[in-house]
Amino acid sequence: MKTGVFLTLLLACCLLAFAGCGKSPSSTSGTQEKSAGTQQSAKGKIDPCALITKAEAEAALGEPVGEPQCDTSASPTGQALCVYSSSTSDRFVQISVTETSAMAETLRVQGESAGTIYRATKDNYEPVTEVPGIGDDAFWGVPGLHVLKGDVYVCIAVGNTNKPENLELAQGLAEIAVPRLP
Repeated sequence: MKTGVFLTLLLACCLLAFAGCGKSPSSTSGTQEKSAGTQQSAKGKIDPCALITKAEAEAALGEPVGEPQCDTSASPTGQALCVYSSSTSDRFVQISVTETSAMAETLRVQGESAGTIYRATKDNYEPVTEVPGIGDDAFWGVPGLHVLKGDVYVCIAVGNTNKPENLELAQGLAEIAVPRLP
């Protein structure tokens, strides 16, 4: 992969991750709570708020969270983002989903995929800790638990990656989310 393409994709992912996101009409808590599987928007993108529900985020954090803030807008990398923020502290659960099928055709023609982005991320982050038994491949590194399953790359962030308890928290959430992937 060319370094310029990787840096552009990484910058796009970081901007989405840190910019926050607006509420999506397709990600209401009532719809989420009924879902036991993956929901997809009209464009076929996986709804990241359906991978982990509000109730599941609250149970994991042990405190109430607000309504999910979800961004499933058009991203060239096919990334969709969902954030549950605590109502009482600065804790959060963030789920990022990158799908090959949702990527811009121009990127797919160049050989980009969820897998190439996952591997480039893994190769360029230090330190990373291998996390066996989740998806096809998984590692722990900034900003959280990165999981590749088929043509879908999921990152679950729950806070500072230097805190061992956050890896355990993210693993528990991944055990819920990954089986819901197509």
